Amino acid sequence: MIKTKVIMSTVEDKCRCGNRFSHWKKFGHQDIRGCPVKDCKGVDLAGTFVQKANSADKKIYIIPLCSIHSKSIEVLEVLDSCNYVSSDFEHTCGTGSATVEEAKIL
Repeated sequence: MIKTKVIMSTVEDKCRCGNRFSHWKKFGHQDIRGCPVKDCKGVDLAGTFVQKANSADKKIYIIPLCSIHSKSIEVLEVLDSCNYVSSDFEHTCGTGSATVEEAKIL
């Protein structure tokens, strides 16, 4: 499990994928049917800004979470099988040059 916390961001999304969930699907290279939080059965997924909790890694990522967990202020336990996708839109799909580089799966 990866301990994760939701980041409530007021930063404008400059994503060309349409929304954060579409961004995650495009760059996460995964098919997901439910919320990746331990013991959650939620299927109403949305791309959510997160950070790895208790980690030196302070990057902001996007993962799909259900509507309940996407608003959580608690540290969440996310399944290891969930790919974390970079929220650096400039280097994935957003404000970068015409050549889009796929984010590394982290």
